[in-house]
Amino acid sequence: MYFIYRLLLLLYTKTVYLVALLGNNKAKLFIKGRHKIFEKLAHQLQKRPPNTPTIWFHAASLGEFEQARPVIELCKTHFPTHWIVVSFFSPSGYEIRKDYANAHTITYLPFDSPQNARKFIQLINPQLILFAKYDFWYHYFREAHWQKIPLIVFSAVFRPKDWFFSPLNAWFLAVLRKVHHFFVQNESSAQCLQHQNISQYTIAGDTRFDYVAELRQNPKTFPLIETFCQKQPLWVIGSCWGGDWNILYPFINSNTLPLKIIVAPHEIHRPTIEKWQKQLQKNSLLYSQANAQNITEVDVLFLDNVGMLASIYQYAQYSYVGGGFGEGLHNILEPAVFGNAIIWGKDYKKFEEAYAIIDREGGFSVKNTEELQKVFELIYQNDALLTKIKQQNQSFILENTGSKWLILEKMKQAIE
Repeated sequence: MYFIYRLLLLLYTKTVYLVALLGNNKAKLFIKGRHKIFEKLAHQLQKRPPNTPTIWFHAASLGEFEQARPVIELCKTHFPTHWIVVSFFSPSGYEIRKDYANAHTITYLPFDSPQNARKFIQLINPQLILFAKYDFWYHYFREAHWQKIPLIVFSAVFRPKDWFFSPLNAWFLAVLRKVHHFFVQNESSAQCLQHQNISQYTIAGDTRFDYVAELRQNPKTFPLIETFCQKQPLWVIGSCWGGDWNILYPFINSNTLPLKIIVAPHEIHRPTIEKWQKQLQKNSLLYSQANAQNITEVDVLFLDNVGMLASIYQYAQYSYVGGGFGEGLHNILEPAVFGNAIIWGKDYKKFEEAYAIIDREGGFSVKNTEELQKVFELIYQNDALLTKIKQQNQSFILENTGSKWLILEKMKQAIE
């Protein structure tokens, strides 16, 4: 099975190169970012003073970075003399956070191989390694063990059917058993580890709760958005995909209620946004083209940038979070922390926070436009219901913060 793993990695690499040649922009970034990766990394590390201890954080993509972020920022405060390296596997994370101010070095992670893992870890020379949630790469984990570097995995979720728990993959499970400590999100994940005779774990929840709690304390402000709202109710449609849009735009077109709408596509592709605009019967505008005059003349505003969405929820009473039609539900904790009434699509079975918010009657899953209209009309300007939802969602966030502090204590122990 190990050789199959190596073969699959090789096929994956070749496929990415082929897709890039066919014009896929994400694949192009994937390849370009790894071109001469070790030379670029060595150049960045030249700024690191000699003998400076280093902590390496890895995040697969943007969502995992959000989990790592509160831990990184605690790290900056409590380990001020350490050099912080952050790596990404996906362009979706790297391209958005490559200028993140709280890391000294930000890089792509080279493809998993014995040579790459050895060279990467030797070059960084970390005192401690932390992986957010998953993205378990065999050779990197094995190399960390061989070099006796403590490796912590946090905000992890495990399921009994995870491929590395199969008896055929005992070789991979062996390196998981060498991980210094796991911080898992829930009891069921802990039971999975117990069943595999892995005892070095703590049930600590999800560090994204810490991230969004901090966001609420210091959100970015956007006067232009306030001008757009004109004291009308605001509905934010965040991280929207095509499957979401197919049920959203018929409702938007038929809606006669006073309402301002902000749409944030998950991927900023101008042709896609232009297509969506043409499907609307209401006036719309790109944020990049907006000014204090023309923004008041439209009902729908498209965000054609990144970095604004999380703070935009502060202005909204209602939100729709995309990904619930096959791509994977995106971050519903961001609107929850601002007390939004949240709607999302039908596919959310892997997202524990979605079940919790539904149980607390702070969010709603819909399958089609008809269900969307029914839910929206239920919550629209129902002051008593909106007040209840706001209280429930904000208390849900506050009740689940604190994971970052448990991780910090383990980091201190590992470094000492």
